[in-house]
Amino acid sequence: MVLKTNTALDEFCIPRGKVTEIVGPEDSYKSYLALKAIRGVQDEGGIVLYIAADNGVHKGYLEMNKIDFDRLYVLQSNDYCTILDAVKALSTFVDLIIIDSIAAIKVKENAFKEIGSLVRDCSIEGVKHKTTFILLNQFRYNIERRREQSYCDKVFQIYASVRLRTSLLNTIKKYHRTIGCNVKLECFRHKRMQAGHISQIKFYWEAA
Repeated sequence: MVLKTNTALDEFCIPRGKVTEIVGPEDSYKSYLALKAIRGVQDEGGIVLYIAADNGVHKGYLEMNKIDFDRLYVLQSNDYCTILDAVKALSTFVDLIIIDSIAAIKVKENAFKEIGSLVRDCSIEGVKHKTTFILLNQFRYNIERRREQSYCDKVFQIYASVRLRTSLLNTIKKYHRTIGCNVKLECFRHKRMQAGHISQIKFYWEAA
């Protein structure tokens, strides 16, 4: 199935049939943004594959975000070959594939080569089947360059169409209890790396 419109993903500047990298420091709500994309795709009748390479998937957390389990496949594995096989086998049947996260995938030898091959195949499958890929990534501090850069940064500069950078602005409290947060979302076109759309998103996990 191919979604007829892009409205489910346009809110977050995610192009259909392309690779989008969501990157940011720890606790910047990258996974929460991915869940919002899942729900948006499902609301249009789409099917999603969620590959949990970093942590296990908590069913209660998905229920809280109103995820439809009938339209969700979950693969819990950090094995490179298993993930690559799943991408190739299921990209024909699903509308959105999320890998959470790229940095957690265990590679055998050369990380740049193997992760590069995976992201390249995601890009190819996306074009072939109009499947959207969201790959979550982390910033790491490069001592030599004295700056932050994402894991396998050069790979994403080649194959990802968009980079979404998340950063936590502040938490939202109600009666001394944290019920949500404000997250800054910056959209970059990877090949130019120029700042495009910048927005602020409110996430709630309790009623405001």
